[in-house]
Amino acid sequence: MGFLKKLRLLFACLAVAGAARAAGPRPHLISLAPSLTEIVFAIGAGDALVGVTDHCRYPPEALARPKIGGYQTPSLETIMALRPDLLLTLAEHAPIHAALDSLGLKYEVFDHRSLPGLLASFARLGEICSAAGKAGELERELAEAFRAPTDKNRVRPSLLVLLGRSYGQGGIANAYAIGKDRLYDRLIAAAGCRNAYQGDLAYPVLSTEGVAAMNPDIIAEITYAEMGSDLPAETLLRDWEGIPNLKAARNRRVFVIRADYALIPGPRLILFKRDLLDIVRRSGLAGAP
Repeated sequence: MGFLKKLRLLFACLAVAGAARAAGPRPHLISLAPSLTEIVFAIGAGDALVGVTDHCRYPPEALARPKIGGYQTPSLETIMALRPDLLLTLAEHAPIHAALDSLGLKYEVFDHRSLPGLLASFARLGEICSAAGKAGELERELAEAFRAPTDKNRVRPSLLVLLGRSYGQGGIANAYAIGKDRLYDRLIAAAGCRNAYQGDLAYPVLSTEGVAAMNPDIIAEITYAEMGSDLPAETLLRDWEGIPNLKAARNRRVFVIRADYALIPGPRLILFKRDLLDIVRRSGLAGAP
């Protein structure tokens, strides 16, 4: 290597080292939600996590972090033993915030129930972890993924997305659907579709009759083994064939998505959007951007 190249390399190394010193050491964090864990790793700050929940399984490196218990049932004793500087919590953790206060534990509350809240968490975690650059990049990518098509003449097929149901009963029962929530409903629109559910509930529970009344153009069913269903796709699809005059079943437009990331409101929602686009294209209906 020539002298000038060595000199440039030296300056580059010094610049990186200086930036690291300026940023300072990252705080020791404990994440109480898979979505928060995934964001911290995605922005390149996974080394800051000293504890995660039993449900934090992605990326694979998260499996090696000390476990602090369940999503809603963390072990306060374990948390105290790990001596975190800050706990990362969601609005859904409100029932345990009082206990954290009583122990003098610092925590920050994030809101992943809406797109603005989810995007804001990237910026805030970027600040906390001294990773603003990467956090901003991912925030912009996710915002773009949620952008709905603007072509008013585009045909928008109706799409029903189910987040789980009772299995093995030979029909459709206790089917949890994406309704008028503030996050996933926007993702359906971003995939060029309209939500088949037009009621007011965020996550309605549907029966066979409820699905038949909607009669959606396309049905996407999210399921995987950890939800209690490792049934073959053929078995799952057969459950739909018994519903009379159901367009989606009659036209073979019922699809099974086996992906845990679909239920985690974090950076991998971009993959879920990709899956929805693929389903719309495979359906043969216009609508996919």
